[in-house]
Amino acid sequence: MLLITNQLTRVFLGISAITAMAITIPVLANSVPQGIAENVRESIVQINSKDNGSPGGSGVIIDEENNIYTVLTANHVVCSAIKRPGKINCSQDINYSIRTYTGKEYVMKNRQVLQTDQNGVDLAIITFQAPDSEYYRPVVIEDKPLEIGTDIFVAGFPAVFGKKGADRDFAFTGGRIVFNQNLRNGYSLVYDANTLTGNSGGGVFDINGNLVAIHGLADATKSGFNAGIPIKTYLQLTKGKVISSDTETIPQSESAKISSNDRNLQIIQNFGYNPTACEPGRQVVSIMFGNKEYCVEPRPPLTGLKYRYNSTTNQLELFDAPKSNNPNNPNIGL
Repeated sequence: MLLITNQLTRVFLGISAITAMAITIPVLANSVPQGIAENVRESIVQINSKDNGSPGGSGVIIDEENNIYTVLTANHVVCSAIKRPGKINCSQDINYSIRTYTGKEYVMKNRQVLQTDQNGVDLAIITFQAPDSEYYRPVVIEDKPLEIGTDIFVAGFPAVFGKKGADRDFAFTGGRIVFNQNLRNGYSLVYDANTLTGNSGGGVFDINGNLVAIHGLADATKSGFNAGIPIKTYLQLTKGKVISSDTETIPQSESAKISSNDRNLQIIQNFGYNPTACEPGRQVVSIMFGNKEYCVEPRPPLTGLKYRYNSTTNQLELFDAPKSNNPNNPNIGL
C-alpha cells in the first residue's frame, strides 16, 4: 500500500497512530540510502487516546532498558494542558496508548513533561513496557548542525483520508532545510517536507537515518513550511543526556557476568567480545546500541574506535575512525 500525502498545513499538528504500514516516497531527497524508511519505521510509534477526541500523534523510541522503552514526542501530543497561567498542568483524566510498528499496543507507563510553561519547549518523554518476546530498536540521535538545503525526512502517522487513531498509516516524506529561526516553543528547524495532523511528535531524520529533530509545528498561512525542535535543544534541556530508565553508558568489569535481561550484552557475547569498563584513558572499543554505549576489549577484527550495531543486518558497522584496514569489508557480522 502506498500513501501519498498532500501538502496541507496546520498550526499544531495534533496526535496520531498506526495499523497498516504505508510509506510515502521522499519527494526532494537526492540520495536516499536503501532501506532507510524501513529501518526508521521500526522506531516510530503511534500515540493514541480515546478520551480526548484527538486523531492521534507520533513518537520516537530513543532508549530501551530492561524492556522499558523511552519515547520522545511533542508535549502537546501527550498533555492536554489545563489552561491556567504559570506551570503546565496536564489533565489526569486522559489515558494514552502506544502502538508499535508490529501492531502491538501498550499502555503509557510514565510521562515526563519537559515544557515548563506556555512558552517552554514543546517536548515530553513517555515510557512503555514490552515483554521479552518483543524488541524495538531505538534510534540514533545526531546533534550536528544542519545547513540550509540539507535533505531531511519526516516520519510519523498522519491522519489522512479520514483515518484516525490506530487506523493511520506510517508515512515517510522528504524535504530540505529551508531556514533556521527561533519561532516558539523550541521550534527552530524549518523544512518543506509534507506533514499533516498526526505527524506531531514524529521524527525528523538525516540521510543516514539519525534523529535530528522532533516535528510538531506548521505554518498556518499554508506556505508549505513546517518546523521541528532540534535534538540539540532536547539535549540542552536534559544536560546532554538521553532521559531513560537508566544511564546510557553501561560499564562492565572485565569479569562482569552477562545479565540475562540485557539483550545487548548477550549480542556482544555472541560476537565473542568481552565487555569491559568504559573509563577515560582506557583502551577500549565502543559499540553503540541506539544511544546506549557498551565497551569491549580491542582485538581483531575490531580496527575502529566505535561501532554501531545494525539489528537488520546483524552486523557491527564502523562508526568512527581509524578506518578498517580492510576497506572491502568495513562491517563485522556474526
